[in-house]
Amino acid sequence: MDVPEAFPSILDYARPVDSEPQVGLPTVFYPGPPHVAVARSGPQSLVLAAVVLLAVVLICACWRGGHLKRRFASSPKGLAARGWTVYYLQGCGYCDKQAALLGSFARYVKYGPGGVLLGGYTEAPPLTFGAIRGFPHWYNTRTGETRGGFQDAAALAEMAA
Repeated sequence: MDVPEAFPSILDYARPVDSEPQVGLPTVFYPGPPHVAVARSGPQSLVLAAVVLLAVVLICACWRGGHLKRRFASSPKGLAARGWTVYYLQGCGYCDKQAALLGSFARYVKYGPGGVLLGGYTEAPPLTFGAIRGFPHWYNTRTGETRGGFQDAAALAEMAA
């Protein structure tokens, strides 16, 4: 049977592992051309490069977000040292979320419905219930700066710096 030249035989690509076989051992042949890594070019390689780059960026972004949260959570005293006090309202979902992020932050004032002081401050708080428009509310006793609403880990790290 004649095979056209366009279809080379597998034996054309066979190469021995050892040029001189040892006595008693069979010679091993690997079919196919020698394995050489060839850089591809074209749309597939660009898509692959884009996917790898995107994965690296996402991993870095996730690590950085977690890093900021860990950095802040490990040092809530930085906020107190800078003069920050947080005001909570009982039953406020954002206040609960802020308290969970802060952990054991000691400088807080907690109000109940109608402005009843529930705890947190041992003396008269710097701001009264009527002076606060929304909760949670941040007040800096050193600078007089205020921030309203939930502060994420990045904002808290900025406030503590």
